[in-house]
Amino acid sequence: MHTATFVCLANSRKHSGRCLAGKALYNGTYSKWIRPVTEHPSEELQANEHCLQTGQDAAILDLLEIKLLEPKGTLHQQENWLMDVSVPLKKKGSMGLEELSKLVDSPETLWGTGTSTKNGKNNCVPIAQITEHTSSLYLIDVSSFKVEIRFLFGKRDMRGVFSYAGHEYKLSITDLHFEQRFLDKPVGDYEIDRTLLTISLGENYFDTFYKLIAGIIPIEYGKKWSGQ
Repeated sequence: MHTATFVCLANSRKHSGRCLAGKALYNGTYSKWIRPVTEHPSEELQANEHCLQTGQDAAILDLLEIKLLEPKGTLHQQENWLMDVSVPLKKKGSMGLEELSKLVDSPETLWGTGTSTKNGKNNCVPIAQITEHTSSLYLIDVSSFKVEIRFLFGKRDMRGVFSYAGHEYKLSITDLHFEQRFLDKPVGDYEIDRTLLTISLGENYFDTFYKLIAGIIPIEYGKKWSGQ
């Protein structure tokens, strides 16, 4: 067991609970990705497990102190750590955007390209290719980000569209706090000029691993934004 401090870069939907993720302080810098997990069947964080001592929900950019029990890495999710759910998260402060911009990752691609579903673009990895990847979290900086709200299969669906390293991606958004800002917004497109995105590679779902936008940090809204 040990105590770690990490900057929260994702508080996203996962089954009936949440998934937190961020970069932990390691060798003097916030450089080591961690994804706290639990012993629940799907390892999601339930109820107060993703909340602070005050009862407030953990938020992106919070600096959080957490008790970790042991590494629980899987094939591609090497960042997973079992958390001590008996000890509430403790907020130690928050990180500014200027400091956060220094933590951006620069992978060649987001776990490869060329595999898409009907309503996505480069949005998944087939099981035959998953052994090529040993990480499942990236923080990237994109100059243009579009939120698309549509009705699919009888319910509202929110996806993010952006280009990275010459490839276009269209991924599902699981950032719960960001979603809540759009509950009263009509179907349509909402554009942001510059955004930091936490991209997560999810669990096995029918032999497919989906890429998810787990955290959204708008930097510059610009004139195209109609969602403020």
